[in-house]
Amino acid sequence: MEYLRKQRNEMFEELQKAHAHFLLISLQSEHAKLHRERDNAVKQAEELREKLEEMAASILGAECFSEFSYSELEQATSNFDDSLKIGEGGYGSVYKGTLREKTVVIKKLNSQDMQGQKEFHKEMSALSKLRHPNLVNLIGTCSEAWALIYDFLPNGSLEDRLTCNDNTPPLTWQTRIRVAAEICSALNFLHSNDSLSVVHGGLKPTNILLDANFISKLSDFGICRLAQSNNSTTLYRCTHAMGNFVYMDPEFLASGEIIPL
Repeated sequence: MEYLRKQRNEMFEELQKAHAHFLLISLQSEHAKLHRERDNAVKQAEELREKLEEMAASILGAECFSEFSYSELEQATSNFDDSLKIGEGGYGSVYKGTLREKTVVIKKLNSQDMQGQKEFHKEMSALSKLRHPNLVNLIGTCSEAWALIYDFLPNGSLEDRLTCNDNTPPLTWQTRIRVAAEICSALNFLHSNDSLSVVHGGLKPTNILLDANFISKLSDFGICRLAQSNNSTTLYRCTHAMGNFVYMDPEFLASGEIIPL
């Protein structure tokens, strides 16, 4: 009986060793696979960045948006029904609607607030002059309602996806790397424009939106700074910082000088 017990224990130990060895080999294989996927994702992201910058350069300066009436926006949002409201802040409210058989987002700024009016003009001025695959697409405006109309992006914000809001699955590392490369491409495009440099001023996960294919779009240009290029490297001096301090450049907070490049 003792002999059988000893044999059983030895067999159990051998099985444990074999399982541990198999687990180690599996982990090493998975580690190597993830490294290959990461390298491929970085390579694809760099190729995509170069392609997007070429595309953006070819369509720079196009002003192609429509002017909508207030009644059209009322119809698109069922008179700005609260059930269609998808966002709200000090600037105003954001609604989802259907406009001319197209699903859109309507950003209705507070017409009674000077800041809302400033944001309307700044955002319209920036996005009417700039087109890039990773900037939100301004479809049109409505001066009566101080409203800006954009394409609807069904996958919400990067913040929503990083926090798995609504029980959505986490983004893959390949998607995360691609999104980072796309936003870098958009910022490089904004900063290096020869005729008009744009400093976004509010870069954060909530202002990065994702379309149906998880292509990222930089949004919310309400506090951006527009600056004509000149011989100086400092394009803009600001005495009152706006935006979320958590995401701000410490050098800008200290000096008030915006130097994008």
